[in-house]
Amino acid sequence: MFVTFLTFIVNFVVVTWILLWTQTVYPFKFPELLQFMQWADIPYNIGNTSMIVATVILMVPFMLSHTRLMQYVLVKTLGCRTPSADERQYLEQIVEFLCQRSGESPNKYHLYVKRDDTLNAFAVGRDNICVHTGLLNVMNAPQVAAIVAHEMGHIQNNDTIYGVGCGAIAWAGNGVVQLYVTFIRILSIFASLPIIGWLIAIIILFVNLQLWVMQFFLNLPLQLIDMFSSRQNEYAADRYACEIGLGRELYEGLAILMKFSGESKMGFFSNLMSTHPATPKRLARIQEYLNGTV
Repeated sequence: MFVTFLTFIVNFVVVTWILLWTQTVYPFKFPELLQFMQWADIPYNIGNTSMIVATVILMVPFMLSHTRLMQYVLVKTLGCRTPSADERQYLEQIVEFLCQRSGESPNKYHLYVKRDDTLNAFAVGRDNICVHTGLLNVMNAPQVAAIVAHEMGHIQNNDTIYGVGCGAIAWAGNGVVQLYVTFIRILSIFASLPIIGWLIAIIILFVNLQLWVMQFFLNLPLQLIDMFSSRQNEYAADRYACEIGLGRELYEGLAILMKFSGESKMGFFSNLMSTHPATPKRLARIQEYLNGTV
């Protein structure tokens, strides 16, 4: 939730700033916007209209991302496909087994497969779990169950629904930035004109510099916080699998993943910008869960 809030604030500041510059040239004159501001008793000026429009631009995709239709589109975009009859039976048996241990309803989850040799599985959105066929072909049933339990942990902890929401906000914000960049490129054509060309060039340079500074000082801290939060979410999802009795199997499954991926020791900066903790650290933490020391 905290990262979602920060993602909104960062994109809100950037989009509002772009809209302020836009309105210095062409102020918004939407009748519906004026009626809303009169109804809400909000003064009609470019600052307030920019903030309201920025909020709408960011919040509409955020809300749409929570709908079943958009979640279905998302999983299809990520390459998730409906399991075959045998795959469905296998995965449903695993989920039913896990739900018996966790006390959840197995009907809660929507199951998909991704047909490639990658040893991976992931959760996305409110209740979608996708398992790569490479994982199904290499790991035994208890190990697959442990990996799926980890993904269930992400869903239980709301990591995935917040992640989709953050993605929707960032997508909308980036869309506004790209429109702005396109406009600036078009405007730069006139920088070659005599007399006023130098003035246009200076304005473009000044505005671009402002945008770059703003994005750098806002997005870099957000990215670092997001990466840190993501790594903590991985530990929490591992713990969920351990708490329902799949700790040993998860340990074995992650050890297989590390072996097949050829993961090497991560340096400080690599770890800082990674969404996942180094696998040896996860294995050590799982061992602590199993020993009851954390």
